[in-house]
Amino acid sequence: MTTDRDDTFERSTEIGKLAAALAKAQGQIEHASKDRVNTHFGSKYADLASVIDAIREALSTAGIARHQATMSRGTEVGVRTMLVHAESAEFMASTIWITLPDDKRTPQAIGSVLTYLRRYSLAAAVGLAQDDDDVQSAMGSRPSAPPQSKAAPPKPPAPAVATDKSLKELWEAAGKSLEWISKQAGREVKGLKELTQAEVDKMIKYAKGEE
Repeated sequence: MTTDRDDTFERSTEIGKLAAALAKAQGQIEHASKDRVNTHFGSKYADLASVIDAIREALSTAGIARHQATMSRGTEVGVRTMLVHAESAEFMASTIWITLPDDKRTPQAIGSVLTYLRRYSLAAAVGLAQDDDDVQSAMGSRPSAPPQSKAAPPKPPAPAVATDKSLKELWEAAGKSLEWISKQAGREVKGLKELTQAEVDKMIKYAKGEE
């Protein structure tokens, strides 16, 4: 039997019977039970055993055998997942690789990553939906701290309110004219109480010829 392949996927030239059998199996496969809890996030996910339980009977009834092999090369580990139609020997196989960080090359960490790859590649091969709730456990990461909210910039202080004494002084210096005061303020002023102390001080100096 000839095959078509690339670095990550391989199949027999003919896959018609395998495809028909897989379609039949997929009609019987239900969601895997989420019976494990991610200790970092408290979220539930389906482990490898649950995925196998969810697909075993449907694949067997359809005459499809499954096989998974673990591999390594340098700093990478991988899993090759194969589905084989027992009657015709037609097959499909896919390989997934992942690079391990330096602190995750212990036997325990490698085993955890391989189990994770086995579960996801097997679920993907048969079309079983998976929620990625335990990748942090496999790779040993921790949830990042929530982003710190930025403090609002301080509000500029409100302009100082003009005192009654300074308003009276301005009123006298301006010749008791709101029109003159409005012109100096650059806006219509209907009452002296609308003015800030800074405006009053500047207008008094101008009226007295000090500015």
